[in-house]
Amino acid sequence: MKLVAYTWANKYSDKITLPADVLDSLVAEFGDELPRPLLFTIKARDPKNPRDSHLTTVGVKEFTAESGTVGVPQIVLENIRTETGAILDVTVSRDIPLATDMTLKPRDQYQVDNYEALLEAALRASYTALTVGQNIVIRNPSDASRDLEFVVESLSPASTVCIVDTDVNLDVLVPVGVDNGQIASAGSYKTRDTAADLASLDFSTITSLPFSSGPSKHRISHEKFPHITIASFRAFIGISQDTCPSSFIWSTLDGSVDIQASNPFGQELYIWSEDELKIENHAIEIEDGDHEMADGAPANSTKCPTCNNYIPDQSYTLHSNFCARNNIPCDQFDVCGHVFKRGEPRESHWHCQSCDKFGDGSDAHDTHVHYSHTTPQPCACGFQASNHITLALHSHTECPLTLHECRFCHLRVPRDVASPRDLISGYSGHESACGAKTTDCHVCKKPVRLRDLLSHQKLHTLATRDKIAPELCSNTLCIRGRGNNALELCDTCFGPLYSSVNDPTGSRLKSRVERRYVIQLTKGCGKSSCRNSYCVSSGLLAKPTMAQVMGLIKEIPAPSFCVDEKTTKRKNFVDFQAENSHYSREWLSVAIEENKGNEQEAVKWLEYNAPKEITV
Repeated sequence: MKLVAYTWANKYSDKITLPADVLDSLVAEFGDELPRPLLFTIKARDPKNPRDSHLTTVGVKEFTAESGTVGVPQIVLENIRTETGAILDVTVSRDIPLATDMTLKPRDQYQVDNYEALLEAALRASYTALTVGQNIVIRNPSDASRDLEFVVESLSPASTVCIVDTDVNLDVLVPVGVDNGQIASAGSYKTRDTAADLASLDFSTITSLPFSSGPSKHRISHEKFPHITIASFRAFIGISQDTCPSSFIWSTLDGSVDIQASNPFGQELYIWSEDELKIENHAIEIEDGDHEMADGAPANSTKCPTCNNYIPDQSYTLHSNFCARNNIPCDQFDVCGHVFKRGEPRESHWHCQSCDKFGDGSDAHDTHVHYSHTTPQPCACGFQASNHITLALHSHTECPLTLHECRFCHLRVPRDVASPRDLISGYSGHESACGAKTTDCHVCKKPVRLRDLLSHQKLHTLATRDKIAPELCSNTLCIRGRGNNALELCDTCFGPLYSSVNDPTGSRLKSRVERRYVIQLTKGCGKSSCRNSYCVSSGLLAKPTMAQVMGLIKEIPAPSFCVDEKTTKRKNFVDFQAENSHYSREWLSVAIEENKGNEQEAVKWLEYNAPKEITV
């Protein structure tokens, strides 16, 4: 088909737009055998040499173009060496193989910390097919004014391949003379040239900790410290290693900040600070006793009207007179609670005219105005924030161009645009696409999407709560399931005692039990692994006389028949886990039996198949 080209707005893709009548003709021609993915070969005459033609293979975005036209991204027009208004020959491509290997070469030196991760995300989202020698353009997540351009150096198994629904070995040829380590460090933190390496904080016996002056970055986990207060003149707190003055969630610009583990953003915090930082750990509670009244004021005290402090009644008169002579409260004392000494300069103390914030020093005032009341430039994604704090929050949590670490592929890639459903689920646009891959649940062996795996496993955990514990063999040395017999033994333990002779009173069964006990107490079972206290082979019992044997048999409280070495080892596992885990002996016995004595697999089995005991 011959179509007139026009430039389509999306320059970061190879997908074209076609008229609706093209789709109708394709459906009529192919019916249910319509190729998937739908690929087209675009061919154009070289305007400088009409005898030559250039072609490339592309995908299709939508069928919304006007009849007789085709919308082509600028990079595709450049690849076929033509321009808007040219007549293109567009045909369906059916025999394009899936790519297995790909080599790309950057056309310039870029500050990119992970080429493979960036290209994987961009190619999966925006490109359909590649041809050796063509150029591709992707958005630069760290500098919107400079796009990233690459040349396709080689492809396998053909010179033109499809890159949809296939695993590709990607190789990037970094320009000679560029050190990957330097690129990574230069591109990681634009605004933190002097930032120190991450340091994990670990304090469990103190309530506050000052450390390291100067620009630094630290990591702290809410798992150990569920409630903390951070205090510093300029501390910026976020949930990723990119936390900095231009990308954060919380800050101490207007005073200390309180963060609890119940915050909706995450359990691991990254703190960027350029001054001495103090962290208070509220997990350590100090009881003060009954020394305060119901309203929070100390007992037997009165509030001074000048300094607003509580003063003991016996010294209140002296203090209030001295305080009134030597101190002067701020004009907006009800807001800031600041008190000046007489003769002390007040120029450094300020109150914001646009909000209720206050502070001391011109630097603090300028910082407050910059972050809270200055309209910043629009974000590279087009988002316009009202102030720098809103822009920093957007950059840290929402911006589709910001790099983040995917929880599924563990690569640092752009977030991409998230749908409302993704936002509710807490996934970025990239994580939603990456999490659509499936894996087998190790409990039920069914295929489950990665993003649904956690909730799927929780269903298994909930299903175990209503399970009824199985009944075990009444033999104190056995851990197998109970059988259907008069002694409530398992089939293995009851086997030597079984008889087909009719025994309605059970007297013959009682005789067989006594005979077995006599053999254990006189001759033993002969097993070196025996741990039966009613068997001489165990070494736990001195060999009794026949007169003592019958007395011992009457003292046996529950069936105690010797078992094999395999069962003894499994019972040792049950005894140990019963004392050191939250599972009952019944479920521990089932776990070790189900996994044929494999203790590690038994522990994994318990996690998803057995209910835990609730201790009060």
